[in-house]
Amino acid sequence: MKPLMPLLKCIVSIGAFATLALLLLGSLPALATLMENLQYHFYELLSATANPYAFI
Repeated sequence: MKPLMPLLKCIVSIGAFATLALLLLGSLPALATLMENLQYHFYELLSATANPYAFI
């Protein structure tokens, strides 16, 4: 069992890295949507400050 320990640690670390990578890839579309929404609200805010009568 002793010689297998480094191999086991390597496999576990690769598995953890792959899981993290998959989680990041899965959250990319959600992050893109969030950034798009923030950008839209930011432009809305900018146009409101540039034109104070826009929402009246």
